[in-house]
Amino acid sequence: MYCRKCGRKIPDDSEFCPYCGEKTTAIPVSNAEVSSRDDENDYGVTVEQQETDPEYEREVQKENARTGKNRDDNINNNVEYYYADKKKPGGKKAFFIFAAFAVAAVAAVVIWMFASGRIGKAAEAVTDASGEKIRQGIGTEEIDVTDADGNIVTVKTDKRLVTKESILKKYTDVMNNLKSDSPGFSVTEYQNLPSKYQHFGSVGGIVLPIIEKYVTSKENAKEKNYPAGNSENLPLHSSSYGTLLTDTNKIKTAYSEVMDDGSEKLVIVLIDEENPTALSDGATTTSGTVNAVFEPYDAGQIITEISNLALSNISFNYTNCTAEVVYDPGSEHVKSIKMTMNIDASGDFTVLTVGARIVDITEYTNFIYA
Repeated sequence: MYCRKCGRKIPDDSEFCPYCGEKTTAIPVSNAEVSSRDDENDYGVTVEQQETDPEYEREVQKENARTGKNRDDNINNNVEYYYADKKKPGGKKAFFIFAAFAVAAVAAVVIWMFASGRIGKAAEAVTDASGEKIRQGIGTEEIDVTDADGNIVTVKTDKRLVTKESILKKYTDVMNNLKSDSPGFSVTEYQNLPSKYQHFGSVGGIVLPIIEKYVTSKENAKEKNYPAGNSENLPLHSSSYGTLLTDTNKIKTAYSEVMDDGSEKLVIVLIDEENPTALSDGATTTSGTVNAVFEPYDAGQIITEISNLALSNISFNYTNCTAEVVYDPGSEHVKSIKMTMNIDASGDFTVLTVGARIVDITEYTNFIYA
């Protein structure tokens, strides 16, 4: 008789087909009936193909060797998997077609991302779904920092700029690029004398007028405008560099802040320094602290005038000098600079020690790049 599934001739007393494993019946199948039925088995393979397919025969022999059985031991169940994977829709051929489409789709997405600048470009300031200004792929976080006045404040900072080293490097790059670009800008300088830091006693009426000669209130300060090409009027005046600070040990506090418009602010507060000297012309390095970032007062001239009042042990202590730079994180163009020096002047007058704090502030604004 013939197997109703694969169509092959099998012994009449077989309970299972020795080729495909199909359970048989005791009813013989005539040649006419075989020829009248579908000539394909369940896997789209004709009886003739199955009889002559060398790969099929190799699979039979391989299974025989693996199990130690022969054809009559019904080993075709495993051989069926070979045909199901090779011939049936959804097998290896369909898998490779699907894989090819998947690879093509991924490649198209990558090409689109490069073309649109979503990868392969420097990170720029963007707005996320919640409206928060962040740097693409970097993000922000809120941290508590100590400002120049010793107050604890919470700021939103760029995650890349959280160490003194990273902030100083960014500050150096931005300020050096500023001197190199030499854009147009405006500058305003003014001072104030906080009353809580004035300690003059009975000689206040004599000493204070001399100090006030070096003080201009914000209301009376005049803005100066410089066209492009006046980099010598930017910090530092005496150097072609925007800063000469290289030692993070000279930094008391440093942090970055992401502004509401996506700009970033770098804040550096220096350690205190007594009687700093002015920077020499054309300087490229300095061992000082304050003059690596700021323009110290000409202390010599002040000391000469105050000395005429019979003061001794005159000293100028620069404390919590703070540099703030706001820039565009994409172009690194500076938008504004604020330089604040707190100068504690003191001296002995007979048995009294007198002193005052001068707060010197210089603001750079209205930058115009070519």
